Amino acid sequence: MADFQNSIARIEKIFWLPGIIHSEPSDAFADFFDECDSIDGLPEIASVHSLAVDEDMSVREAAEETLCQMARRQRDGFIFEVAAPVTSHHRVGSFQYSWGHYTCKWMYARTLDEMAKKALSFEAERLAHDGKLSPGPSE
Repeated sequence: MADFQNSIARIEKIFWLPGIIHSEPSDAFADFFDECDSIDGLPEIASVHSLAVDEDMSVREAAEETLCQMARRQRDGFIFEVAAPVTSHHRVGSFQYSWGHYTCKWMYARTLDEMAKKALSFEAERLAHDGKLSPGPSE
């Protein structure tokens, strides 16, 4: 599994698909569905969002339909929310951060190793983004 020892990213929330796809949606899953309208690798999320609008479904009904579609396709893996703090870069290779201000992204991974790699990739993406927004490095 990818190494999180030196990472500043963290996994905020996680759903193990085999553990939820044959059940009624939990409040946490309904909340996830309400705030996330698509995830790479899980077309069921986007298709049910479209269906929910067309059919005037409640969030809970749409979340239940999503789980039914994933069960029919025998989806395995994890839906997870990764978080990374917003960083301030002062000079090349030096930055600071606080968990008082961070950003999150929902993702899908088939394995724990893939989840770790995607979380580290999101961290690197955020560091690069924040580095471009920070004032130029001081000499």
